[in-house]
Amino acid sequence: RILVKRLDRVVLRAVWLIVEHVKRSSFEPVAYEVNFGGKDGLPPINIELPSGQQIKLTGRIDRIDAFETGNEKYIRIIDYKSGNKDFSLSNVYYGMQLQLVTYLDALWKDESTKAILPGGILYFKIDDPLIRNKRGVTEEEIEKSIMKQLKMKGLVLADVKLLKEMDKTIDGASLIIPARINKGDTLGSGSSVATIEQFN
Repeated sequence: RILVKRLDRVVLRAVWLIVEHVKRSSFEPVAYEVNFGGKDGLPPINIELPSGQQIKLTGRIDRIDAFETGNEKYIRIIDYKSGNKDFSLSNVYYGMQLQLVTYLDALWKDESTKAILPGGILYFKIDDPLIRNKRGVTEEEIEKSIMKQLKMKGLVLADVKLLKEMDKTIDGASLIIPARINKGDTLGSGSSVATIEQFN
């Protein structure tokens, strides 16, 4: 019973957070459970070894969000995680954390999606965090604290205008993405960002 109650709370919290993210963002979910390398969906990622043998990478992308402005279309890849999952560029560089960049590569390899630009690659934590010392704290402050603890981790495009579309309520540090915008519309320290060239 305790596990079922906890699962109920976690699911309700995740649904609430997804709704909050959608309300605060111009990015909209456009696809779920997108396969690459299967019978349906995107083609696999083919890697040729020095021996001439081929490796076919396959997988499933949990969610793809999109935002269009003028002639440009940006996508954001979301991967749901039940545990603590930090994003580390050094782990990506040394090949120990390739899931999100592999998903982005799978999208870019497909002819129909080549024109897209990367908005971000993010982990969405599914949890029901404990809030201590609730006495004298408003409901709004509790919600902010929960959002801060469940903020997505990953890498977003180093573009202030786009980040403001990703979180329309951003004021200083974002409650939903790993970015901070200072006065004068400059990226703040602690932002986990990359340029288009770096994404490439």
